[in-house]
Amino acid sequence: MKKILALGLLICICACSSTQSLTVSNSEDAIFTYGEVTYTKQDLFDAMRSNDYSSTLLSLMSSSFVNKEGITQEELNALVDEELASYKESYGEYYEMMVSYYGGEEAMKENLSQNVALTKLVELYAEQNIETVAEEYKPLKAIILSFENEEEAKDVYTKLTTDKKELKEALGEYTYGGSTDSTLYTDKSSLDTGLKEALIGGAAGDYQYLATTTTDSSTNEEKNVYYIYKITDTDVKSFQDEFIEYYISITSDTTKIYNYFITKYNITMHDQNSYDLLSETYEVK
Repeated sequence: MKKILALGLLICICACSSTQSLTVSNSEDAIFTYGEVTYTKQDLFDAMRSNDYSSTLLSLMSSSFVNKEGITQEELNALVDEELASYKESYGEYYEMMVSYYGGEEAMKENLSQNVALTKLVELYAEQNIETVAEEYKPLKAIILSFENEEEAKDVYTKLTTDKKELKEALGEYTYGGSTDSTLYTDKSSLDTGLKEALIGGAAGDYQYLATTTTDSSTNEEKNVYYIYKITDTDVKSFQDEFIEYYISITSDTTKIYNYFITKYNITMHDQNSYDLLSETYEVK
């Protein structure tokens, strides 16, 4: 069965007159028949154009942009195979059910191929615009520990800042939340407002102490929380790969990413329907 994205190989973009149009090579080739009725490539393309096919156009753009950036189709296919193997391992006995949902393994691979191309496009955008993305998300690395007992928190803080003890030694047997590892946080991270304000825009340095009030998610009541935190790194380039992986995982609005590459490669639409579909959102010409 021919996949809809194969149309990208069939479409010949023409700008032969002021009335912009598209033609389909071998347009009379049959797609399927029943009785005396035959549906051709042209019928399929006309049906696609009569609906919102913007996602198909963007998918084609994603693959094209990634290829232009030096990522070969073989590399993308290898990533798809990795994802497919991961799916098989993750879903186990339910894998066949997932395959049937997509209408077959080839259809699922096509979907994965689109996702892989878009993921790679987001990665490339972040690499090429790391300072802009960092300005939006304000990433940093920090150690954050939370305590419910004020005396214990103050004792740990004193041991760290006055007695200059190592973190694990200062913590001893006390109960705390958080991690003793330096962890990535951004302006989008789910943190108490007071703590986030203290972190964002702060500089790497010594341990700090912060007492604040938060709402207990289980009881919906306010409670006191005592934080000990230390900003360990604010130079995004020193943890760029980790930050980009985070950025890929949370990015949902890809409009600016498409627009960046549409502008970079000077994309011009030669079909009025396609232009009308994309021009309100994307910077096509």
